Amino acid sequence: MENKILTRLFLLVIFIISIHALRNPKNSVEKDPLTPLELQKFDRLSSPVLSPDGKYVVYTVKKWNETSLKSYTNLQLTVMDTKERGFITPAVPDQTDSNPTFSADFPNYLFFQRNGKILYIPFPPDEITTNVTDDKSEVLAEYNITISEYKLKKDAFVFSADVYFDCDTIDCSAEKIKKETKDYQTYTSLHMFHWDQWLIEGKGSHLFYQKFKLDDTKFVLIDDPRDLTLGMELNTPPLFTSNINYDLSNDGKLVAFSAHLRNHEESWSTSWHTYYINPSTMTSPYMITKHTDARTQQPQFSLDNTKIAYLAMKTPMLESENLHFEIYNILTNEISIIDDALDISVSNYFWENDHLLYFQATYLGLDRIYTIDVSDPTAPVFQNITQATIESFNLPFRALKQKNLKLAVKSGYSCPERIVTFPDDELVVDLNEDIVKEKDLPEPNEFHFQGGYNDTVYGWIIKPINFDKNKKYPAVLLIHGGPESSWTSKWGYRWNPGLFAQEEYVIIMINIHGSTGVSTDFQNAVRNDWGGVPYDDIITGMNYVFDNFDYVDKDKVCAAGGSYGGYMINWINGHTDMFKCLVNHDGAFSVISKFYGTDELWFQKAEFCPTDKIGCNPFDGPEIRQGFERNNPELFVKNWTTPTLIIHGGKDLRVPLTEGLQTFTALQLLGIDSQFNYYPLENHWVLNPANQVHWDTSVFSWLAKYLKS
Repeated sequence: MENKILTRLFLLVIFIISIHALRNPKNSVEKDPLTPLELQKFDRLSSPVLSPDGKYVVYTVKKWNETSLKSYTNLQLTVMDTKERGFITPAVPDQTDSNPTFSADFPNYLFFQRNGKILYIPFPPDEITTNVTDDKSEVLAEYNITISEYKLKKDAFVFSADVYFDCDTIDCSAEKIKKETKDYQTYTSLHMFHWDQWLIEGKGSHLFYQKFKLDDTKFVLIDDPRDLTLGMELNTPPLFTSNINYDLSNDGKLVAFSAHLRNHEESWSTSWHTYYINPSTMTSPYMITKHTDARTQQPQFSLDNTKIAYLAMKTPMLESENLHFEIYNILTNEISIIDDALDISVSNYFWENDHLLYFQATYLGLDRIYTIDVSDPTAPVFQNITQATIESFNLPFRALKQKNLKLAVKSGYSCPERIVTFPDDELVVDLNEDIVKEKDLPEPNEFHFQGGYNDTVYGWIIKPINFDKNKKYPAVLLIHGGPESSWTSKWGYRWNPGLFAQEEYVIIMINIHGSTGVSTDFQNAVRNDWGGVPYDDIITGMNYVFDNFDYVDKDKVCAAGGSYGGYMINWINGHTDMFKCLVNHDGAFSVISKFYGTDELWFQKAEFCPTDKIGCNPFDGPEIRQGFERNNPELFVKNWTTPTLIIHGGKDLRVPLTEGLQTFTALQLLGIDSQFNYYPLENHWVLNPANQVHWDTSVFSWLAKYLKS
């Protein structure tokens, strides 16, 4: 009898525990949250390439150590057949190995860049191991000026370097650079600064061409490098861009590049022209894009070296417009303008053969891969070859000799970067797999609603860690920058929405009017209406969320945004009391003061200008002035009531520090709870991992003050 009673009691306890687990499923699978520190310690993968035979994938890995506060970036590899991982170069603090490249002429060597030098190393390694202490690399090229990213094909490479325009040799520029002073600069014209750097008049970036050869087991340079842009006052690549804006033909004999003139109009002109040159036969570059003053960029030679593709915008003075293909035929000197039938903007691309190109584009919150067949340039054929997913693909890459093998980098809001086969999507490299499987990284869910102009507006919503459907959760709205940008499901180390979800918040992201990846009209709707229909989309979207997601506590909602998102935070503060707190990162206080203080005037002159005009100034008359004033947060300061955290970088020259200071001053004068976080060594972005940990921690503390108390 006693045994039967004990058995029944035991079964009753098991039944109660089971019912409790069913009602509280999070308790049965609860995991520790991912912390800001852990996020910054992830292995960051970039620049993957396949060996010529397709047997190895090589990539760079950046690692940060929270004890030493130092980072290193070394070269690593994975064996395609066995998935075995090893180091190619040793991991040394403050050493940066980058830009791994193979040459079809020298398949047994890997070329790369380290701290301004171009090096090479025998490949593959004798042993696949992560215990590499012996550095077997040797210097291919080192010059007495700092060089930027190189690009190498066959037995030649090109690189860019800052030089003085009145010098005709590298040595001349090197001597002048030694005499530069940081104590003062004198300017007689714009452009004075860009992003986070003060420029020097009479100085810019030129492109150099260098031949080399293998002499027994050592590589040697052939003659001095040739300045392909000698006598031209320009930047190539244009400021704040990379080697995607120049290319070598596949035989190493021709060079194409895009450049921006260094003149009085540089700060408000978007005319990047594209050129090509044969260093052996031409004395100066030939401008391909004489037919347009709109921006052109990213030239690439076809596989047979007879054509040059490049990307182009349609409208001069605009920088946030869709990019379409144009193709220049070197043999006939003719240009084919490829119709943008999909109404999407091309970002990266490559030639698959002499008539088919692969390209990457954002569409409805995802980076997708497409092909375009230009056999008949007047009737191009597009195809979306990306599988249905909630993650984004970077442009695939392939082996020099095994061209049927393609790999791609894939990531999403719930999963860091990893390398997969394309389009089969089989895993090849996942550096952070062991960390991720121990964490709860909630997947995003797409939603949409009818927004401004009766357009469909799309967004993402992410549930909090260890979600319990029976609970209500506070929410955080994240507002993206740009404004011509979008919330695209891919992994990041700044503004990582999955990290916000670790704080047990519902995360809401809306691709409001002005966002990319919908249509040209949708994107252009933000121009001259920064505080109009995009703001309406936010309010309509939040009300849609409140009505359709019952786990969101509408009485506990904060909003955070950076750049344009920071501007919108200031705008929100003057127009609604929906939010309990706000976070403004590097956002504009006054569009007038920002106009006169920013680096890229072309942006300001376009964004607050009627869409049928270009190049507007605040002093151009009452009608134009009204476009600025109508969208100026400063004019609504008297309505501010919401507690706000302001964050600003001391080296931010895009949205100058004074914009953050003015915001904080206004809040303090109004007696509104506010805090100012100042990062003197950061620019428009917080890039130092230790500072990013502080950024995340302080933002989460501010949100908790109003959402968890």
